[in-house]
Amino acid sequence: IEPRYVTLIMTKNNSYVYDPYENPSGIRKVTISQDAFHDNTAEYSYWNEPPFGNICVRHHQQYFFSGFRPQDSVDLTDEPPNNNIVKQWLSPGTKEMKMVPEQIFFTEAEHIADVPYFNNLITEIGERVTGMHSFLETLVVFSNRSIYTVTSLDMQNYSMVRVVDGVGCVAPDSIVQVGDVLYFMGTDGVYGFTGAGTQGAVTKISDPITSLFTGEHAQTHVPQEVLSTLMDHGWPWHINRAGLNLCNGLHVKSKEQIWWSVPTTSDPKNYTATLVFDYVRKAWSIYTAKAGNINNTFFYSGATAFIDGEEVVYIFDASGRLKKFGGGAGG
Repeated sequence: IEPRYVTLIMTKNNSYVYDPYENPSGIRKVTISQDAFHDNTAEYSYWNEPPFGNICVRHHQQYFFSGFRPQDSVDLTDEPPNNNIVKQWLSPGTKEMKMVPEQIFFTEAEHIADVPYFNNLITEIGERVTGMHSFLETLVVFSNRSIYTVTSLDMQNYSMVRVVDGVGCVAPDSIVQVGDVLYFMGTDGVYGFTGAGTQGAVTKISDPITSLFTGEHAQTHVPQEVLSTLMDHGWPWHINRAGLNLCNGLHVKSKEQIWWSVPTTSDPKNYTATLVFDYVRKAWSIYTAKAGNINNTFFYSGATAFIDGEEVVYIFDASGRLKKFGGGAGG
């Protein structure tokens, strides 16, 4: 059978599918009746609703979901056995299973709507999952204070091991892979993760711009040529670390750069500054945007595409407007 490729769109509440053969101009919600292939002879319970979660990745032909909120729950097709794995999450006498921020659930292979109740992993209690990435045949799981790797013998038997303790990821969309390094935003700076299997290590790469995270600018040298521009943006400012959970990372391959959008103390509600890391030269710079006397959100989220051999960068501001980087007024 020739495969039929679709695009899956995941949100914290629902899953959607774009199937150009079915409807080239729209998307639809994933449904159990239309998209699930439950094996009713297996005598075990499935999720009775499409998977959801604030974090979703594809790894080894399966889909992994996490980023659940404490109030989230899911209905099951049948009440599962009262075993130690799930009984702490079940509402007594019902088919409702409560979710916790430490959980990860995964589907059966190539079945986006088939999630057996026991297909789950869990971090240490109190360590909420903040990011996941399929990396060098390993699934890397970030919590708010640790990093785990997930390996498997097959598509049902996964093993999760904590490989880094004391450093975690603050934003799921900040994770960017370049070669054999995973870069991500931590609570106090930018880190690089290397490793595979049950091994892993992190290196802090943002030491040259530490003052932007700490606000301790006494030793910060600001060239006279850029001082007035920085003062127009409220200098001396530093990064509003309380808002880093919405930080986005963007890999601009043609420039050999990674961009991270960050909020600042001078304008904490908008992402008016972008940290730029040149990973070849190991150098940092800052992008900002300004229209008249108003600080603009330079980059909230974004994507790149190669068109006629040239990489084009598209960025979104906080209001959801799409702009082409370097595309003239407002871009």
